[in-house]
Amino acid sequence: MAVEGIQPNPDDLLAALRDRETGAVERVYDAFGHRAFSLAFRIVGDHGAAEDAVQEAFVSLWRDADRLDPS
Repeated sequence: MAVEGIQPNPDDLLAALRDRETGAVERVYDAFGHRAFSLAFRIVGDHGAAEDAVQEAFVSLWRDADRLDPS
């Protein structure tokens, strides 16, 4: 879990995802989940649909982690 007020290094998060570290998606969600939900909600205008979109996005991050480009 992230320490309040301290953002994890995105490069470290990407490496954790690519290495399939336990808890990597949770750490990415802790760092970016609120912003992802806010954006999704602004786009779709529905709480449930925004939650579904964010969940699918984070599942895709995990499923396709080997395709993430660090640059």
